Amino acid sequence: MLQTELVTIARRFRELPPEPLEDGWKSVVARNYGLRPTNLHECFFDIDGELLLDRLIGLAQLSVERRLPILFQ
Repeated sequence: MLQTELVTIARRFRELPPEPLEDGWKSVVARNYGLRPTNLHECFFDIDGELLLDRLIGLAQLSVERRLPILFQ
C-alpha cells in the first residue's frame, strides 16, 4: 500500500509547479548537482541530489521483494 500511495503522490507532484528553493542545504545541493526543478516532484530531493519520492518508492519495492520491514532511524 505504501508503494501505491507514494506513486500516486509522485504522479500528482509532477503535475504541480515547482516551489522556490529556500536558502540552506537544498539550494547548496541543487547548485552542486545542477538541479533546476521543473515541477513539485523535483523539489523533493535528498542530500545526494536524488529524488526523494523515487528513492522511497524503490525502498518500498525492495521491502516487498525481500519481505522485510522498512525501519527508519
